[in-house]
Amino acid sequence: MSAIDRFDLLDRRIADALEEIAMPRQPEYLNDILRQTARSAQRPALLAHRRFRPMNRISIVAMAAALAAIVLGGAVILNRATVPNSGRPSPSPSPATSPSPLPIAGAATQLWGDWVADPGALGLRDQGPRIQLSVNWDGGTGVWVQTNFVTGTQVFTSDSVAAPAGQLRLRSQQALDGCAAGDIGTYGWTRPGDGLFLTLTLVADACTARSTTFARTWVHTLSAVTDGGLGVLPGDNLELTLPHQRFGLSGLANGAYDTAYNSTPYTEFLAINDPTPFKAPCAAPLQAGTQLTSAANVVTYVKSLPQFTFKSVSATIDGLPATHLTGTPRTGYTCAAGDTGVFFGTDQSWTTAPGNTQPLSVWIVQRGPDAWLFWYRGDQVSASDEATVIGSIHFITALPAP
Repeated sequence: MSAIDRFDLLDRRIADALEEIAMPRQPEYLNDILRQTARSAQRPALLAHRRFRPMNRISIVAMAAALAAIVLGGAVILNRATVPNSGRPSPSPSPATSPSPLPIAGAATQLWGDWVADPGALGLRDQGPRIQLSVNWDGGTGVWVQTNFVTGTQVFTSDSVAAPAGQLRLRSQQALDGCAAGDIGTYGWTRPGDGLFLTLTLVADACTARSTTFARTWVHTLSAVTDGGLGVLPGDNLELTLPHQRFGLSGLANGAYDTAYNSTPYTEFLAINDPTPFKAPCAAPLQAGTQLTSAANVVTYVKSLPQFTFKSVSATIDGLPATHLTGTPRTGYTCAAGDTGVFFGTDQSWTTAPGNTQPLSVWIVQRGPDAWLFWYRGDQVSASDEATVIGSIHFITALPAP
């Protein structure tokens, strides 16, 4: 039995989140999802709203909001060897002339999830510089585009309907944004190689505005639900490779948290940008200190945490000098505050529980004016696995291109 806390289920039901949009680092949206946590019925999670027993615990208070994002969308990536290149779409009659209504049918699983693009000015309602295509993860029957990271505006909400292999066929749900209700659009799709890129090619679409938006190459994100692999965290300007396992992502105000969802073994990835320390990690009550923008100061602070004895090793992340800190818990250590504060958050704080026996392993690097802290761990994650995932991290200034 693993000694890791389960997600708590807070008052709001997961279903409530279906009306929200899974976009990274959207403040109002994050305020909603960070009020929610959930548990997998199969496996306890490391980052939890509260601890169940005062031992063997590392907790992040109210940080486990992944399932609120999970119900909204997400990507399914097959093993890289099996991600198909569908090639040219199969010929088919124009759906607009179909003699009977096309039944709703899920899009190919390789399309499920979130895909981002920087399309330039399209004149979309409430459009920001980056847009997101979503194929809902729960069956792949709902498709839409989100035009703004902050407001969550949706356009071109459509049903996925029956289509030949290698095609995505859509039916508009309403008369809006240049589409008439029931407008049919058909696209060929390809997702070659490692699955980072999804290209939609227009076959026919009664809604010109939708075709102008959809027919392009999109970039896979590791947001919402994903089966791992290569992708980006666009709100944090990160690219990395996770193992091929079902994950659910919760955005944080200053980072991201990807954790195993309804899958084993338990695995998680955490990124924090410019973390905020506690003034005194063992004082009661715990109080926030001054945000740290220097990697050297983050290293100094982490090494000062009284619950661990740390070892420091030089490393590199994306060619930049980094520090890998591994902390061994001090047997019998107690703290006046009960939990030992690690990092403070407005909506969530990272603490370790009394009696914790789990080691702490974090990687810290300076990227321009910002300090980053990364964590990758899990039930079957070896030191080599950890180093591989951390070593796959790249800081990006623009979305990758084919």
